[in-house]
Formats: sequence, structure tokens, C-alpha cells
Amino acid sequence: MLKKLCYIIFVYIFLLLCLVQKASAIALITDDEIESSLKKLATPLLLAANINPNNISIRLVQDKSANAFVADNKNIFLNTGLLLAFSDTPEAILGILAHEIGHIKAGHLLRNQEKLSQVRKATITSLILATAAAVAGGNPDGVAAAVIGSSHIGEREMLRHSRENEETADQIAVTLLKKINISPQGLVKVLEYFKQRELASYDSINPYTLTHPISRERLTFIRNYLHNLNYSPVSISPAIKESFMRSMKKLKAFLEPSDITLNSTPSNDSINDIYARAIALFKLPDLKKAINLMKILTTREPNNPYFLEFTGQILFENGHIQDSIKYYENAHKLLPKALGIKLGLSIALIASTDNNHHIHNSANLNQAISYLKQVLEQEDDNLLALRSLAIAYGRQGQIGIANAILANIALLNGNAQEAIKFAKLASNQLPKNHPYMFKVKDILNSVK
Repeated sequence: MLKKLCYIIFVYIFLLLCLVQKASAIALITDDEIESSLKKLATPLLLAANINPNNISIRLVQDKSANAFVADNKNIFLNTGLLLAFSDTPEAILGILAHEIGHIKAGHLLRNQEKLSQVRKATITSLILATAAAVAGGNPDGVAAAVIGSSHIGEREMLRHSRENEETADQIAVTLLKKINISPQGLVKVLEYFKQRELASYDSINPYTLTHPISRERLTFIRNYLHNLNYSPVSISPAIKESFMRSMKKLKAFLEPSDITLNSTPSNDSINDIYARAIALFKLPDLKKAINLMKILTTREPNNPYFLEFTGQILFENGHIQDSIKYYENAHKLLPKALGIKLGLSIALIASTDNNHHIHNSANLNQAISYLKQVLEQEDDNLLALRSLAIAYGRQGQIGIANAILANIALLNGNAQEAIKFAKLASNQLPKNHPYMFKVKDILNSVK
């Protein structure tokens, strides 16, 4: 019986230590134009919250579900499903951003960790006390019941804490919107959207097992706030609104099937519609028609770096490497800090040195490596940048460095066996005092 008791306790404590859900892998979309348009929306809110906008990044998650979240107080993640649900309503996205910034302002990530620690201690104490009683009574089934009961206590406590955080974030959101003289009506639209989704399953919803207050309760709070509004709200600036609408048109054109975009987008002289049609044609692919439409756009807005970047992408993905570099370089001159443009230019520069193109240009490789390092300084887990850097070093004949980078990629992908293989290769190829050897040693030590 004692063995059975110990086993039950061991299993429970192991599960308890995993109380926080593991973060599943997410697919990120990198697009400077879309991220920039969202950052323009968020910047006034960040300033109102006394947060430096330069310290916050907005990232896109390719996921059809309507969701947003904050990570490490530096990154706001928005699902594409959420953006597309409100692609014609920037006020709604502004409300969502205000809510997420509310989490950052309140320090909820740090407090969640502290609360989790408290819940773990309290639940383990509850388990020990309940188990002691069951052991005294010689009842192993009582131990199992104690485990289940304590588990529910811990889970409910964390969910209650999460609901409180959401309510606090709503309160901060409306305060921030007031500071920039924007109505929280957009947040109402978001909550109404979720309310409609809840109605079908309302009878089965247990408010005590939700991480968020149900939308009707949150709606009541926001509507009461609106009713007592003591300031005259203004509209989002036309420039920021136009930037948002164009970026959403772009996102939708990339994500939905080309035939839907072409059938639903009128053939007129609207820049946004031409842009959407060009993207759809590029995806078909119909290179000639896509390029012709982009020529119209680059003529109308010759200093638009995103039009130049996309033209470069069309040319590159259709084998016109040298022509694509010219467009990428012009885009980079206009937006030298844009990571996506740097990455696209780097890949084109590396491709220009491929044997198939008979242009062994070491200057292009050196430039590509320089740009990729700049990208990785800001996004050290960017797998595309890492793979491109490994290829560039490989073409330079620096195989040891290339293998060290491949080991890092394998580690980021959770492939320990592959990481060890490349790390061992690199350790035999690099000098002992080489900078990459430190990373190689770290990898070998971390997967032991």
C-alpha cells in the first residue's frame, strides 16, 4: 500500500510542477509593413502608459483563432484570425492593443509567476495534509481523492487570478484610451464579437473555469464607462487608419485563396485594391500581370519601401535574382532598420553567389552575413535568418561556423540528437578560441 501511496503522490507532484500549460510552437509571420501599421496604432497608447515604444514589438501569429497575448513584457502577439475578424475596424484593434498594454503596465507576467509559486506551495500543503489523513486511515483511495481535490483547488485559484488580471487590463485599457482621447467603443465591438460566440454554448459555461470574465460581464463594465464618459473622443488619424487598412488588405490577400481575392477585389485604380490583386496574381503565379500591377504602384508611390520590397520578392521567387537585389536595396535605403527587408535582401545576395548563376561574389556574401547578424541581434531565434547565415558561411568555406549555426537551429527546434551531431562536427572544425566555440560548448553541455 505504501508503494501505491508514494506513486500517487509522485505522479501528482510531477503534474503540479507542470501547472502552467506548455507553450506550443507558434508560426510567426514577419512583415515589416503590417507590423509597422500596428505599431503606429499602439504607439500613442504605449506613450500614455509611460512605456518606451522602442522596447515593444508587435508580432503576427499565423493562427485562425481570435486571440492576442503578451510575452516577456516586450512582445505583443496578435493572431491573424483576430486581425482578419476586425480588418476594417482599426478602433477594435486599438482596443485590443490597449488591453494587452494593460497587462504589461500592470506587470501581470511577473505577478502570474509569483502567483503560480504561491498556488504550488498552497496546493502541495493541501495535498500533504489530506494525504496524511488518508495514510493514517490506511486508505489509498483517499489519497487519490486528495490528489484530485487539491488539483482542482490549485487550478481554480490560478483561473481566478487570471480572471482578475483580465478585469484589471480592461480597466487600464479604458484609462489609456481616455488619455489619447479615443472612445473605448472599439473594445465594445470586440467583446460583442466574443459574446456572440459564447451565446451558443452559454448554458455549458462555468464562469469559475474561465481564464477570462465572460464577455457580457466585461461588456457591462465598458458600457457603464461609456455611459459616464467625461471627454470628447476623437477619431484615429487618417494616415494611421489608411496604413492599417492597407496592411490588412495585404494580409488578407496573402492568406486567402487567390481566386477569392481576385473575385472580391474590384479592378479599379485604388492603390489598396491594386496591391491585393498583385499579391493574388503573384501567388497563382502570374509573374507578368503581378509585375505590371506593381509597376503602377511604384510609379504612383516611388518612395514606398514596401512596394519595392514586394516587387523584389516577386522577381526573386521567379528566378530573377539580380533584378530583385536592386529593388531590395532601394527598399533598404528607404527603411534601413526594417528586419524583413534586410532578411529578403540577404537571401537574394546569397542566392546571387550560387553556382547556377556563375557569380561568385564574396562581397555579396560578406554583405549578407552583416545584414543577417543585424537581424539576429534583434531576433536571435529567427530560424530563416539562422539558416541563411549557415548557407552564407558554408559558401565562404567556413564549414565549422556553418555547423555551429546548424547545431543551434536543431536545438531551437528541439532536436537534441541533431544538435549534438552538428555541434561535434563544429568542435572538430573550429579553433579552440573561436567565438562560435563558446556556443558549441554551451549546446553540448545543454543536451547532456
